[in-house]
Amino acid sequence: MEVSWADLQAAINANADRGARLPEPAGALASIAALPADTEVEWLAGFTEDTTFTISDAVSFVLWALDPMYRAAGGVRALEMEKASALIDTSETAWKARNGRVRGWVRKHLEEDLRLRAGGGNPAGDFWLQVRTKKRAALLLDYACIMAGVRVAIWWPEDKAVTVLPISGLPGSAPLVQINGNTGHALIGTAGHTMDSAAWPAVYTGRRDVEIKWVSPMSTPAIGSHTTAEIQEQLREILGSAPMPTGNRAALWDHLWWARLSEALT
Repeated sequence: MEVSWADLQAAINANADRGARLPEPAGALASIAALPADTEVEWLAGFTEDTTFTISDAVSFVLWALDPMYRAAGGVRALEMEKASALIDTSETAWKARNGRVRGWVRKHLEEDLRLRAGGGNPAGDFWLQVRTKKRAALLLDYACIMAGVRVAIWWPEDKAVTVLPISGLPGSAPLVQINGNTGHALIGTAGHTMDSAAWPAVYTGRRDVEIKWVSPMSTPAIGSHTTAEIQEQLREILGSAPMPTGNRAALWDHLWWARLSEALT
């Protein structure tokens, strides 16, 4: 049956509620409507900070990076317990197959830290600070990232430092997620929350705050008794005929691990 335009217009005019407005959003809809507009971070062009979720530790990070359900739910403790248990279960075979001794992994430490999370315990409140200052936390993150196949670039804008781990063990095509280590929030670019690892050095060189400097991750070996000459020799093996960086022994050590990251990403 066809309805004429005149009949349709008459029906609309006869509706006493035709001028009524939809109610204001409530509950979850109100929360969505109240979200602030994305604002580019001052120190890194092209990226905004996702303030809706705090990534708490290594377990939370690999889930947030790779599991859409975990991201959509804003974190699920049951998924964190399951992931931590899986990382414990694979620690022995991974230590053998992924050069755990060379990487510095200590299985006892990995299992102790993961067992707390597998049992439903809370993550450390200052995990990202620990990654910057403590080898044990950095090695736990290194292990979780290797097993998940994802890299993380951690910016500490308040401390003027940035690093990436793992340095080696993953290809340049592996996804990389950036984190503000002072807040635990992910940085989101125009292409989403991940990028190819090989694309990250250009992000670093294009940073707005040039006072933020690359530092070698705590997961790498300590500088120990390496002399300046020994570090320069290792740099020369990687750089070939390229100019040798300058600086003191500690600065050259950071240059060495930057060169090793660049080499691993090619």
